[in-house]
Amino acid sequence: MEKPIAILTSLRILKNNSFEGGGEKVEYNLVKHLLDKDNVFILPKLNSFLDGNNSYSSLSKISDKIIGFEYLEEDLDPVERLRKFVEKLKGNRTILLDINYGPSYRFYRMFKFSELLMEPSLKYGEVMYISYKADLRSSVLLQGIASHDYFFGVPLNVLRYLKNRLRGFPIDVFINHKNKIVYTLYKGFREKFIVRKLKNSPNVVRIYGMSPGQLNSLGVLNSGKGKVLYPAAAIEGELLSFREKRTDKDDYMVFFARLLPLKGTLELPFILSKVKEIVKEAKLFIVGKFPEDIRGKKNESFQDYFFNLVEEMGLSDHIVYKGYLTGNELYDVVSKAKCVVYPSHEDTFSLSILESITVGTPVVSYDIPGPKSVFNGLPAVKFVREYDIDAMSKEVANLFKAGWEDYRKIVYNDKVESFIRDHTGWRNVSERLYEDLMKV
Repeated sequence: MEKPIAILTSLRILKNNSFEGGGEKVEYNLVKHLLDKDNVFILPKLNSFLDGNNSYSSLSKISDKIIGFEYLEEDLDPVERLRKFVEKLKGNRTILLDINYGPSYRFYRMFKFSELLMEPSLKYGEVMYISYKADLRSSVLLQGIASHDYFFGVPLNVLRYLKNRLRGFPIDVFINHKNKIVYTLYKGFREKFIVRKLKNSPNVVRIYGMSPGQLNSLGVLNSGKGKVLYPAAAIEGELLSFREKRTDKDDYMVFFARLLPLKGTLELPFILSKVKEIVKEAKLFIVGKFPEDIRGKKNESFQDYFFNLVEEMGLSDHIVYKGYLTGNELYDVVSKAKCVVYPSHEDTFSLSILESITVGTPVVSYDIPGPKSVFNGLPAVKFVREYDIDAMSKEVANLFKAGWEDYRKIVYNDKVESFIRDHTGWRNVSERLYEDLMKV
């Protein structure tokens, strides 16, 4: 039998088949296809036991694939559960793969301070603890880490914001100064420190990334451990039907993503306002969920904060909030749009961009490292400088005003078609990952 591979993943995602963002969608599809291999197994992450519904009967059909399935529903504290996993794995030649690496604040809260003090490897997530204790080789796929570039540990999206704010940028995308400080510490210095640990750990043999820009930001692109997945994400063939059947477009742009401040949500009304100076009939459709744990300037919900801003700007009749859509409902809305506006300040790849160009809708995006290193050079994806809402508005307006033949040339051309072919089929992504894992 080939050497075993144990994938650290969240059972919640497998059980519910629901995703909060692109990272979880990547995680689900990779695990789903990798499990077809006889030598691939699941090692449940501790966040599998945080949702308050720890019934795993729906996963019983793959119980032979889940390490420690027999005690999944036991009431174990986190350290005890990890120790049981170590006992299961110690002494064999399993290679660990954390499919969506990045210890979160919720992860740290599961442990007592004394446990983190006595077990230093816990600070770097389950994969580091288990590989160290069981003396196993491990690998990680970085999805949310390094979603922007750094300057001496400070995320560049913070520094660029401060620079543009002084020049009159109209909105605080971080909402307040406290958030800027927390973000700098958590997404800046903390991430650089964690990745330095990965680079120096003798147990970690591979650091996978979603894009060249991401790994370059971390300084691991040309290291012996760093490797960019290509393709790193995919669409399935049925999505191409939306590309093939569309013969005209409606007069709206669309934004679909997690509706977070750093996805550019607060910039949307300002972009629309400037587009309407050129294209009066333009509208904006917004698709996604507003977060419940983020507050506005006056401690109102982020959703109320956003729509109060929309009302103040007199745009209530020009913005349509569609709520959270998935599948054909989502792709129908995106495929009818003149363009996707994507002012995101953090991304390592962007499934939204991939899905948009697949259904035949061009994208205007900020030039952050991850997406730019993947999609740059494709006529269907226009990049403008981060925080330059004037340039973004002009690019959007140009797409609204383009004649149908010129518009089709942007979306339907050899470069875009070739790119979509390369990124069709999640099995293709999982096979590339599997082949590399078997070599390390």
